[in-house]
Amino acid sequence: MLENFKGLDRRTLFQKEACKVWQSIESGEWMLCPKRLISFIFTVLILGAGTLGSNIARCLMAWGVKKITFVDNSFVAIIIQQSLSDFADARETRSKAETAAAALQQIYPYIESEAVLFIVPMPGHTVAPSEELLW
Repeated sequence: MLENFKGLDRRTLFQKEACKVWQSIESGEWMLCPKRLISFIFTVLILGAGTLGSNIARCLMAWGVKKITFVDNSFVAIIIQQSLSDFADARETRSKAETAAAALQQIYPYIESEAVLFIVPMPGHTVAPSEELLW
């Protein structure tokens, strides 16, 4: 199969493989991600280190992604637990991004994970000037 793609650059190969993934999803065949597609994805930026971002990071790490960067500006809450934080993080008011990055390194020490404390405003919502300078 891969001999068909010799001579193509990575971008072209990635686009062809991505199209195959979407075609199989549309036809009703659920296919997660072939290894040859994931092998080209080395670095991932995740906006939000909450419940969804934490679970996505764990899946990406299991698929072989080696560098994950979290961008978030909120803190761990006791009410909503993420898979990469615990109650001690909530008691010490740690940031979600830093907690998630540290937890990934505890799970798999060879991963490069980092946290960026940054406000990403939701579309249609405003950011107060006092919220812009949290760090």
